[in-house]
Amino acid sequence: MTQLILLSGWGCDARIWRPLAPYWPDDLDIKAPDWPGYAGRLPLADPTSLNELADAMADDLPADTVWVGWSLGGLLASALLEHLPTPRALVLLGIGERFVHPQGVNDTALADFRRALERSPTAAREHFLRWQLGGSPTRATRTEPCASCSTRASRHPLPPWKPASSIWHAWTIIRA
Repeated sequence: MTQLILLSGWGCDARIWRPLAPYWPDDLDIKAPDWPGYAGRLPLADPTSLNELADAMADDLPADTVWVGWSLGGLLASALLEHLPTPRALVLLGIGERFVHPQGVNDTALADFRRALERSPTAAREHFLRWQLGGSPTRATRTEPCASCSTRASRHPLPPWKPASSIWHAWTIIRA
């Protein structure tokens, strides 16, 4: 049986994958571990250390599995390839070569978001998640919003939240 390890992106814990549960084939074993600092998992002592992140995630990312990384989860999974045994496959969803990139998030947008996050972490996260559900903002890559996701998200309000320092500081590593 093939095991998929689902790795969430920034600001999301493993619950982001739950709406997909009815669609997985029966012959897949699905695991969705949380990153350090999320869902009660202890944060890293040094949130900028890929070695420490690899140590914390090693049991969750075995080599005989397929890792599926979404957004920042994909970038972190890619970076962890140099620190952990290679998985059977790595599937990357919604990522570019770097988090901050001219065709993705630019430096100005990241600085604006960071200021918003410092003012109100919960409001910034809710805005970020609504923005993701709204589809692509550019005409060239335009996608329609996920109406069922939007409806589901409005029925399940977000719990109180503050950014996990380990993932926030991972942006610094990924930008390099």
